[in-house]
Amino acid sequence: MNTHAKGYQWSRACVLYLREELGHHVTQRGLGQAGDDARLPIGPGWSLEFKNVAKWAPGQWLEQVESQRPFHMLGAVWAHRRGKAHPSQGFVVMSGEQFIALLKWMESKG
Repeated sequence: MNTHAKGYQWSRACVLYLREELGHHVTQRGLGQAGDDARLPIGPGWSLEFKNVAKWAPGQWLEQVESQRPFHMLGAVWAHRRGKAHPSQGFVVMSGEQFIALLKWMESKG
């Protein structure tokens, strides 16, 4: 299976998992391209990047997420974990700045 097919399958699995667990509409964009992403209208709004690649490049991935910041307050990368098929077993990566923003938002909601 080629890289694009793996990326598509991973992003699709993540979006379906989000829909099942949260019941929210998730807008998926960029299917079949490098940097598949989605928009998640929960709280202040999320921009998500999905990655299923052999070589990890979290700095580069976070830059992709940060480029969406004017549109969404929070962003993260959902990366595939080798040997694990389900998104619940993947890794979610965000910058320290984004993590603090998430904590502040959660705290404001009491």
